[in-house]
Amino acid sequence: MEYLESLRNIGIVPRKEVYWNLSVPQLISQTLKKGQGVITESGALAYDTGEFTGRSPKDKY
Repeated sequence: MEYLESLRNIGIVPRKEVYWNLSVPQLISQTLKKGQGVITESGALAYDTGEFTGRSPKDKY
C-alpha cells in the first residue's frame, strides 16, 4: 500500500486501520458503523461534533 509508505516517510506510523480516499458511500458507511452519525429523514448524514467546536475566544494569531 503506497499511502502507508508515504505516511511512514513523514514520520506517521498508523496504529490502527487507515482509510484513504474513500468514496462518499464508503465514508457514510464507516461513520454509521462506528456510531458516529445518523441518516436524517431527508437522507443527509448528520454528525454531532460535540460541545467544544471552533476556535477558542482566547486563541490569538
